[in-house]
Amino acid sequence: MKIKTHKSYWLAGLLALCVVGGVFAYWTQELLVHNEFKTARYDTKIEEEFVPPENWKPGQEINKDVWISNKGTVSVFIKAVLHQEWIRKENITDADGEVIPPSEGGSFPLSFRTQDGEQYAAQIHWGEVVLLASGRKSNIDLGVKTVDKIDDARGKWLLVNDVPDQNGDFLLYYIGMVEKDKNSPLLVDSVMMNPLIQPAILSKTTYYDTDVGKWKTTVERNSTFDYECAKYTMLVSATTVQATADAVKAVFATEKDSPEAVEYLANHAVQPADL
Repeated sequence: MKIKTHKSYWLAGLLALCVVGGVFAYWTQELLVHNEFKTARYDTKIEEEFVPPENWKPGQEINKDVWISNKGTVSVFIKAVLHQEWIRKENITDADGEVIPPSEGGSFPLSFRTQDGEQYAAQIHWGEVVLLASGRKSNIDLGVKTVDKIDDARGKWLLVNDVPDQNGDFLLYYIGMVEKDKNSPLLVDSVMMNPLIQPAILSKTTYYDTDVGKWKTTVERNSTFDYECAKYTMLVSATTVQATADAVKAVFATEKDSPEAVEYLANHAVQPADL
């Protein structure tokens, strides 16, 4: 009020001067109000602590912490896809010069058969991950707890199915919302090359064959996949969406998504005004 009063007196003084001089002046005033409305900041990213090994060996465990951070001002829902592949980087040959499959550029299967059953070549030590009981399809133990209901996975990552799809992908949802300036729990903690993996050639024996008068070499080959001279790739991709029902239903509604998980998140969403 003091500022407005002061301005009124100033205008009155100017008008009085104009009257004394015999000239009437008309004053107009243009009022501008500059109001700024700042929208919410959306800023999420995948973060990790990982140093790639130069010469990864069977039984060697490598630390690989993976999580999603929310640096923005909007609470979010998250789904993640973990992709794996093994690719032969160069040909391995036997004593006769024959290429041992797969050849260079070819893919190894993610798992191989042992005397005790099927096992993964790369054994993931998961973070705070649980498996939905209805998604238990594999005989391979992933080392994670099983839950009967999605609600039992609150505050954790939910693995929908323990069998990767045809692309080698696992699908997971974080059951809850990650609020501003918060992080999700760890998705992955470490990875170990299966200690049962053996070289392509287990042994070589060289002897002199008197019948033909020359030296010969025999080899004992690995009866399973050797994963020798291979590159293992783990690719984690994440999709985040603001934690509202409409948003999660729109973004997480692909044919690969879990309708049950999406519906659960939508039912536990917040109103847009409450973000």
